[in-house]
Order: sequence, then C-alpha cells, then structure tokens
Amino acid sequence: MSGIDELAASGQLKFSIGLAADAIYGSGLATGFIRLLTLHPLTSPEDQIRCTLAEVSLDRKPRYEALSYAWGLPKDERQILVNGRIVTVRENLYQALVHLRKDKDRFLWIDALCINQQNTLERNHQVKQMGRVYENAWRVLVWLGAEKDGSDEAMRCIASARSYLSIAPEISERFGPGSAHAILALLEREYWQRLWIIQELLLAKEARFQCGAQHICWEDLANLDTAMETNVSYFQAEDEYANPAMYDALPFRLMRLRRHYNGRRIPLWDLLSGFSASQCVDVRDKIYGLAGLTAELADLDIDYSKSTTTIYMDVIHLLRYSNTAAGRIVDISQRLQEHLNGQVTTPDPSSIFAAKLVVGSVGYNMGTITGFSALEYPGAQDMRHFRDVRHIAEATVMPIFSGMSYGVHGGIRPGKYRDIENYQLHPKPWHYVHDSVWLKVLTPIKHIKPGEGSTQPQLFVTDTGEIGIAPGNAQATDIICGFFRTNVFAVLRWMSDRYIFVGRAALIQFPRDWDLTKGLDEDNVERLMCTEPSRKVTRWQRERPYISMALDMRTLQLLTR
Repeated sequence: MSGIDELAASGQLKFSIGLAADAIYGSGLATGFIRLLTLHPLTSPEDQIRCTLAEVSLDRKPRYEALSYAWGLPKDERQILVNGRIVTVRENLYQALVHLRKDKDRFLWIDALCINQQNTLERNHQVKQMGRVYENAWRVLVWLGAEKDGSDEAMRCIASARSYLSIAPEISERFGPGSAHAILALLEREYWQRLWIIQELLLAKEARFQCGAQHICWEDLANLDTAMETNVSYFQAEDEYANPAMYDALPFRLMRLRRHYNGRRIPLWDLLSGFSASQCVDVRDKIYGLAGLTAELADLDIDYSKSTTTIYMDVIHLLRYSNTAAGRIVDISQRLQEHLNGQVTTPDPSSIFAAKLVVGSVGYNMGTITGFSALEYPGAQDMRHFRDVRHIAEATVMPIFSGMSYGVHGGIRPGKYRDIENYQLHPKPWHYVHDSVWLKVLTPIKHIKPGEGSTQPQLFVTDTGEIGIAPGNAQATDIICGFFRTNVFAVLRWMSDRYIFVGRAALIQFPRDWDLTKGLDEDNVERLMCTEPSRKVTRWQRERPYISMALDMRTLQLLTR
C-alpha cells in the first residue's frame, strides 16, 4: 500500500483540493507574492508525488521554472501530497510531475497548484501578474503529454533538424511520410490549442519542450522552421497537407512573432487576428490571457466577477489613447467580438447613456443611396449565392438608433501619423477624430427616431455605384459609411448639423455583367443574387471623404457583432 493509500485508509487525510484549500493556502497572497512548489525527489520505487508550497516575493527574484501545460479533462484525476495533505490533480499534470521529478528538489510554478483557484480575489491578482511570473522564470517547461502517435520519433527528428541545414538536399536523408505525420501530430496536440500558452511562451526567457522522456528547445524548432523554408523537399508526406500545415503550426507562428517583436509589446490587433482560434474554458481568459503581452491592456482590471460584455467595454475604453485606435476601433471591436466567441451581449441603452461611454472613430463616405429594390427574386439562377445574400441580410443588416452616436464631416485620416510601435498617451482621447463631434455629444438634439419604413431588408444602389442591402428604414439621400479593413457599413442620415445612425448595411461585390445604367432593374438584381456577398473597405477607398464619429458602446457592439 502506498503512503497516500495508508494515510487515506487511516482517515488522517480525506481532503480534495477544494476542501483543503484553506489548510493548504492560508488566508491569501500579498501583492507581489507567489507560491512556489517544491517537487521532492523519488525516495523509493513506490513513492508518491510529494510537494511543498511556500510563499515568496517576486521582488527577491527567486530561481524557479514555470510549467506550461494543458489541464486536461476533469474526469481523469490522480492523487498527490501537497504540504502533507492529499490533493487531486488531473492526469496530465500528474504525468508531468512524474516525468519532471529528479533526484533532488525542483522549484516550480504551476497555476493549478500555486494559485488558490477557490479564491476569486487571489485568482484576480495572480492572473494580473501572470506575465511577470513567466518573464521572471529562468526557464519555462512545456509539457506536451505522454508518448503516443510516434512522438518519440517526431522529437528525435526535430532535435536533429540542425543537420538538415548544412547537408546538400541531394545527399541528405529526408523525412519520410511517417516522420512528417508524426511531427504534424505532435504540433497539433491539445496543448497547442490553449490560449494561455501564447503568453507563457512569448514571455519565456528560455523554453524546454518535453513529450514523454524526450525534450527539445526553441533552437531545434527554429532549425526545423528554417529547413522547411529553405528546402521543403526534406519533408516527404503522403499527401500535400502535411507540409503547409506543419509550416503554419502554432509553435512556428509563435517563434516568428518572438523574433519579430524581440521583447517588445505586441499590438492588440495582431493578437486578436492571430489567436482567435485558441481556446479557453472561461471565455474571459481569451482577454485576460493576452493582457500581459500588449501595452494597450496594461491597465486592464482583471476581475472574474465581470461579465464578458463588461470586459469587452473595458477593452474598448482602454484604447481611447492608442494612437491608431480611431482608425481601427471598428475593426478591433469586430475582431474582439469574434475572439470572445460571440458571447458579447448588446449593452442596455439606459446604462450606456448613464455612463456616457463614447468612443471615437473615423469612417469613409462610400456614397449616397439613390434607389431601392425588393430583396427577393426567386428566379435567381444560383440559389446557393441567393441564400448567402439572404443570410447576410438576416445576420448583419438591422436598424440602429442611438441618442448618443453622431457623425460630422471631416477628421484626420488615420495612418497619416501612424506609429505602431509607440503607444504613448496623448493629451486628447481619439486624437484623429474631429473636435466638433464631441460638441455634438455634449449638446444632443431632440431626435425624431429614423422612419420605421419596411421591416424587410432592401437592396440599394448609391451614386458611386455601390450596391448592397440596407435595413427597411433606410431612405434615399442616406449615406453609406465604411470602415477601413472591415466589412462593416453604417447607414447615416444628415439631421440638422450632424449625421445620426439609421442602421447597419452590407455591400456586395459587383457581378461581372452588372450594368450600372440600369440600376436595380430585374435583370441586374437576378445577376446580383448570383454574386458573393462580401466587401471590405480597401486602401484606395480610404481616399474617399471621411467622417468623424462618436460611437456609444451599444452602437459599436451592434455594428460589429
């Protein structure tokens, strides 16, 4: 009987991590402190995993390794001893501890054990300093899991990649199909799907990747990356999928990002566009897990009592001093909602008005609506594209009315004084936005709600030749406003001394045989139904007249959801 079994049988230890939390962790950690786990060595063949937790100040620069791993499924659990008490851990962490145990004490930081996961306040401030924890570790240990699917062969091939850089392709030994697919299987393990590893690996001074008993380092992956770039013939897979999939695998993308930024903070836009597919159990961690990498979120309040929608608004509001935000806030909002798995709900109008949370943006006048046509033409030749158009209409086109969102003519074109690397605070938020738009927000007019019109979306054409779908309350002389790098288009209406928001529209690619002189007659509409419904504001379109806007959070969320 093992030591843990004997203690459990005697009734001396009956604690799970939840029940024993207070006994193991105490009252909580002070600011700037963490717990380190001492993994004790094996003393006998049947010895259990034994660990000790101790508090330490990061300011004292303790020497430790930080573990990066996938938590795994909760149903697979094992028992270890922590501070003399039984703690249940998941199978993957248990296997990591077994393989990492040495013949002497090893000092580790492991989130599941070093943070009291039952204490929300502690979890908040420990997550806030998570970036510092991984930056201060002398090495990050990456546990990829136990050996399977040819992983030993894959690790050996990666470790030997350096030799492929100096040997002529015609005489070198190439990777066979089995090796290529074993490497691909290793690079597609569950570990690489976690969002938290982005921060853990990008901040690491040094990283050691271990799978079973085999291990490699960043340099080995860099050599493989270089070999794939210089001579793809080394990697002979059974199909054309393995090589490009291997090249685009997350570890190589992370390595290139490390090289490119070389210790500098990464723009939020790059993180949102690059890692939206990464996964978290708690969707809020898709933001909290990136906060330590970008200067734009340096002041983000980490608070797990907040909703996903509140965190979305916190992020948008923090961007008010970013020197590129006005030109990209709509793009960032759209990517942010996608990044949060569509779980941002539309903020309540009364709370938005009370808080007066308004952000600035610059859009582009795409043209004035001159005519409409009904959306449905059952005689369309290609029903697949017709259904695509209907889907766009139902999913994105909608009326939007706001008592706080306005637009004015003019503004400073974003990008003119662009400085992506420097996120200095500016004396005025949204400094690309024309000052007069803020006067409109401070002096609201009594709105007449934009006309209800038809409840059905309708096709429209503009004086610039754009075609698309608008909400039923849109009218002739309304303008279509686009936003750089997005497929977001607002319908605006001039009222008194400002633009007000009417709704959200969608633009559609021109059919090849589109006859602009015929407008929205039946022949043209039928051709339109056979056209891919996808448009974005491109660089040349940025030369169109631009419009400064103040957007309340509700309007921004509806425009970009």
